Amino acid sequence: MQSSHWLRIWIAFFAGCIGAFQIGKTFASLTLIIEDLSLSLVQAGLVLSLFSLIAAFAGAGFGLLSDRVGHLRMALTGLALSAAGSFAGAVVSSIEWLLLSRLLEGFGFILAIVALPSLISRSASDRDRPLAMGLWGAFMPAGIGLSMVITPMLVDWHGWRGLWNDVGVMLLIWSAVLYLGFRRSAPQPGL
Repeated sequence: MQSSHWLRIWIAFFAGCIGAFQIGKTFASLTLIIEDLSLSLVQAGLVLSLFSLIAAFAGAGFGLLSDRVGHLRMALTGLALSAAGSFAGAVVSSIEWLLLSRLLEGFGFILAIVALPSLISRSASDRDRPLAMGLWGAFMPAGIGLSMVITPMLVDWHGWRGLWNDVGVMLLIWSAVLYLGFRRSAPQPGL
């Protein structure tokens, strides 16, 4: 009987949590962004809501794509795209560029979160799979909640742009951790 690989399960779970920082960081720094870029309330609402719009329109398609190209490859690509969007957002000077960077972050986030549950599922034994998938269900509140605790300190330290860079670095570091944790796991299509 296969035993669960809990280290991999936790690595994938924390990848989702760090991805969710992309949502939480915006709540913590929105007033500074509004002031810095002179945003209207409608524009600020767009900055906050893009992730939900992307999920609504692209989530199912990305899930099918993940099955074709491989879940690890999809999760790594998603985390890297999300990091790239975060780095790009740190240097924007207009709402248009900020929204484009948020689109990139959002697409990367959705790519990652549709792939990570499959990595968790295949790392769990049949007996532990319900528990592991239940854990996955907590990634969003855990990630957003943790970011709401951490990001105000980071914003106070070096502003919202520094925060965007910090999240990008965290995403890249955790991409490496995810790769190292899963590179020798059971083969799947693509990777």
